[in-house]
Amino acid sequence: MPRNPSDDPRSIIDEILNDRLGRPFANLADAQRYLDARVQAYNTRPQKELGGLSPLQMTQLLSGDWSTTGAIMVTDTLDPSEIGDPDILHNARALLSTLRADGPAKATAGGNLSREFVNRMLPRLRWPPGYLEDVRLVNKVIDEIDVGLLETLRYVLQFARLIHRRKGFHISPAGRAMLEDGRQGKLLALLFRTFFRDLDLRTLDGAESDGGLQQTIGFTLWRMRSEAREWTTPLRLADVAWLESARDPHLSGSGWDEGKLREWRFRHRVIEPLVGFGLLESRDLLAENKWEHPIEVRKAPLFDRLLRFDFR
Repeated sequence: MPRNPSDDPRSIIDEILNDRLGRPFANLADAQRYLDARVQAYNTRPQKELGGLSPLQMTQLLSGDWSTTGAIMVTDTLDPSEIGDPDILHNARALLSTLRADGPAKATAGGNLSREFVNRMLPRLRWPPGYLEDVRLVNKVIDEIDVGLLETLRYVLQFARLIHRRKGFHISPAGRAMLEDGRQGKLLALLFRTFFRDLDLRTLDGAESDGGLQQTIGFTLWRMRSEAREWTTPLRLADVAWLESARDPHLSGSGWDEGKLREWRFRHRVIEPLVGFGLLESRDLLAENKWEHPIEVRKAPLFDRLLRFDFR
């Protein structure tokens, strides 16, 4: 046999087809057994380019529904005391409660929440520090499209079938059920799965590229489990928790520093949502330009309560 045979399955097949193995096979069954053994060894061996996972583990991590199949399970049985009061859970319950108490919200011709309903919700929802002030600073009147966090929340609730649009926006029977006492754990799990699996994360920063980040978000969450134990920056997490093969090629001449561009997208698509879900804690860093708003993040206790990783 060759001294350094390739572990790539195509190379293994090529060895067999070109009879470069240094020994003959008695029959096709003998060759198949050899092929199966080599492929199995490849699939179960940790690979550096996969962050130390084997191809089999990576497949388990990126497949499944996060509920019954795959290596990621989102726990839906947490008690309210284990959850705390993350912003997205508070906001979802506030919007659902308003629809339940006040009746359907009017919709615009374009299918958005009406301006009246948006302004009714602004003081009832939680916002990142300075967010609402900036919205009001640049808009004389405020529509749903001007409040990206509210628009995203509305889409998530629609995708989760907790609200539906028919001559306005209505709370669904499932949405009413989620407001019952003790259902916070199920609601949080549903929101989390819907946000990261059904919502197109590219809408959070308005860029059409780097769709591979969402396709491999399971790997990102798995890496952050260990890489965000201590305070760290979004730039570093983008480097270690964004699978390299899932990154689009950098466009030369775009005027953006590639590292900064990756950090920007990773922060908007992953970091900030996880802070909103209460899985990450965030603290501000000093900066000369407030628009840069540098931060550090680390895992919150809810991260390991909500997400379980089990490779079978």
